Amino acid sequence: SGKDLRNPGTNLHTNFKLSKDGEFVGLYTLDPPPAAINLVAAGSSWNFYDLVSSPGPTWPASPFDDTAWDSGNAQLGYGEGDENKVVSYGPDPQNKFRTTYFRKEFTVSNPALLTNLQGRILVDDGAVVYLNGKEIDRIRIPSETVDFSTNDMSVPADYNAAAAQMDLRRFHGLLRAGRFRLRIKLAS
Repeated sequence: SGKDLRNPGTNLHTNFKLSKDGEFVGLYTLDPPPAAINLVAAGSSWNFYDLVSSPGPTWPASPFDDTAWDSGNAQLGYGEGDENKVVSYGPDPQNKFRTTYFRKEFTVSNPALLTNLQGRILVDDGAVVYLNGKEIDRIRIPSETVDFSTNDMSVPADYNAAAAQMDLRRFHGLLRAGRFRLRIKLAS
């Protein structure tokens, strides 16, 4: 039509043909836009392991018995004053435990409704996030093999916690109707 598509508000004309076998053209507006579905609510209860040793290499997988772990409602943290539950960093503030492990189960009723999967985590050092045992994201953690002693990537000591956004759309195929396990390893 010769119209410039970069100029909103100008008319645009096009030519096309429809088959007599039932093809049609439709213009649609999603009104209202799809509602956000929150799979893990802010303030929800998490199990966590905050001891000096590793819970073992199978902790992100299922089945894994975490019934002996402590639990608490988020926000969880080291006691900076904004937590619902304080996790332990050990007896010596100058020699903190390197890692705290978190586990949360949630249910997906209809995965077809989850078209723009996003995550948000408040972290001041580093984190590795797993879904049903598969690693899905890293925040300030080196790309090496991760274990109990893995540190974050040199975050300054005076760095304050910040929300990290996670684009998880590429993992939509992992979702089906049923129960899921979200696992997070936080490094300090």
